Amino acid sequence: MDYRIDLNAGVVELFVPQAGSLEEIGKLFRRVFQDPGYHTPFGFLWNRIGLEAPSPRVVRDLVAELGNIIGLAGTKWAIVVDDAVNFGMMRMVEVLAEAHDIQVGVFTDEMEARVWLGAIP
Repeated sequence: MDYRIDLNAGVVELFVPQAGSLEEIGKLFRRVFQDPGYHTPFGFLWNRIGLEAPSPRVVRDLVAELGNIIGLAGTKWAIVVDDAVNFGMMRMVEVLAEAHDIQVGVFTDEMEARVWLGAIP
């Protein structure tokens, strides 16, 4: 798991492999928030193209874990997918994340996702 901060765009690009555990995700965000290049209200871009769709249980557990991470409330997430099953599961993330004040958009085009995040005017 890793990330890259695009200072000019105000976006944190997440590189999360399929097998990432919830503990590893928590560690990843602690690293992001401690990075001197990170500033609120940077958006998050998660490109899931080519990854297998998670199960509903994994989605629920992931969103619950994200809701427990201090600093994520009020953030914007763009998730890019390339198949219908992933699109549906990430829409589930979108709906569940609302309870944690995390705004999620699901896209099939990375440029559209970046525009939605405000990274591209």
